[in-house]
Amino acid sequence: MSLDKTACDQIHRLVLSSLHGPVGRCLEIAWQGYCVLKQWPGAPRALIQAGSAQWPRVPPELDDGVMATHFAYEWQPDSEINRLIRSGILSIVRRRDGLVGFSLPEMHVWLGCPDTGEIIDFSTGLWPAACKATLGLDWLAPLPPDYLWADEVPEGVRYVADRGAIDTALYVLHQQGRHCF
Repeated sequence: MSLDKTACDQIHRLVLSSLHGPVGRCLEIAWQGYCVLKQWPGAPRALIQAGSAQWPRVPPELDDGVMATHFAYEWQPDSEINRLIRSGILSIVRRRDGLVGFSLPEMHVWLGCPDTGEIIDFSTGLWPAACKATLGLDWLAPLPPDYLWADEVPEGVRYVADRGAIDTALYVLHQQGRHCF
């Protein structure tokens, strides 16, 4: 970690404290993290990343070869919702905080630090609740950490950034009047 654990813990708490009901809100979590890190002394330069990500929800010893062993968000660039977004059509919801929220295609959003090679995902501790809420499946593997801030991901974990997914995330942020500089 480019910052000590105490600073990372403080940043994580600050990011989550700004949210209302964070399950399913990885773009908002990543945006808040981006904003906090820009102001934090000594923090690495972070960029919005988006694409596919997965964490193991079933330990290897319970893998029966049939059940879904991972909880994942899989970016599919040619999905119908992506075609709609590329044509400028977005599903809009007015959020409680007054911002306009958009329905994203299946994807995950996190932060990447190009200078240090670190991946920062402030949402990992929320993945088991998202798994239960979206798929109705219990998390049987060891729980993910409250957040991931590392230059290597744990065994069985995968983050794959995709330029199209990143462009989609940045487009939605731009539609909300938010800009990454």
